[in-house]
Order: sequence, then C-alpha cells, then structure tokens
Amino acid sequence: MEKLACKPMVRGRLFSNSLFSWCFFKNLNVNTVLRGALFVCCLWGWSFRGVLCEKPTSPAFSSLKTCPVNVRTGPGLEYPVFWILLRPHWPVKILRQYDYWRYIVDFQGTKGWVHKRFLSSKKTLLLRQNHCLHQFPRDKSPLLAHVEKGVVVFLIHHKNTWCYVQAGHMRGWLPEQVLWGL
Repeated sequence: MEKLACKPMVRGRLFSNSLFSWCFFKNLNVNTVLRGALFVCCLWGWSFRGVLCEKPTSPAFSSLKTCPVNVRTGPGLEYPVFWILLRPHWPVKILRQYDYWRYIVDFQGTKGWVHKRFLSSKKTLLLRQNHCLHQFPRDKSPLLAHVEKGVVVFLIHHKNTWCYVQAGHMRGWLPEQVLWGL
C-alpha cells in the first residue's frame, strides 16, 4: 500500500489533518462529520449565548410594571416562554443583565429572563406571613390593620428594621423580617 493511501483527497488536494485521516479510516463521509461538528458548535454557541455575554450586576429589586409578563428561558424573543407572571407590581430580584434583558427571580425561586420595559423602579414588597400593620415602628404600638401573606405593599420609607408601607388605602409600619423585596 502506498503511503498516500492513508491521506484522503478532498477536492483534488491532499490533507494530512487528523479529522480527515480518521474519517478515511472509518469509512465516513467527511462532509457528514463536518456538518455534525458545525451543528454541535451552533448548539453550543446558541445555548450559552446569554451566559457568555452577560454583564454582571449587583442584585437589585424591582417590580413588574404591567401584566402579563412573559418569563423566557434566555435573553431574547427567540427563546421560549416558560412562565407567565400575572400580578402587577410583583417584586422581583434582578440577578444579571444582558443588553435589554434582565435575569430575575421571584420569592418562590422561579428564575428567567424578562425585557427591561416590563420592570418598574417602584419599590414593592411582598408579605411572607400574616402580620398586623402598626401605627409606629414598635411592636407594642397600636394596630391599624391585619395584612395577609402574599399581599403586595408599596415601600414609602425604611427605618432601621421597620418599613413604612402602603397597603391599599392604609399606611403603617411592618417589620422587615416579614417582607420580601428589600
């Protein structure tokens, strides 16, 4: 056998590349292998695009501006919607950003990408448990109302471990340990 028989001819040129040699010895079509490699490279680049191009930010809280909001698997309209948020003013934590897209997490741990136009700078908080709205930032102050778990309140002022909030038409103080979104 000639020495040149181990090196395949592709379009009239002699190649000594290991991929071409491997294909030649395994009786594989070089074009099929190259297409497969290109497909794998495209998948790798597609699935990691958001991860590789993100600009890290410090975690910050925001709230939903309008509803419904589509939560996507990646930063772009070409990514599928896997969750829809339906409550206006719902607080979310921004973990990362990519261009106009924000990677968020809600209080239940649901993570995904939303466009920044759906996020507001209004500070809202979510009650983690049932609690009473106080008139002053003290445990023994007069009670104004009972607020249930899951209610969204607007933050007006934060002082030490207490938050002055608005829940509906009522305003009062809540301890920060019963709130999510600070």
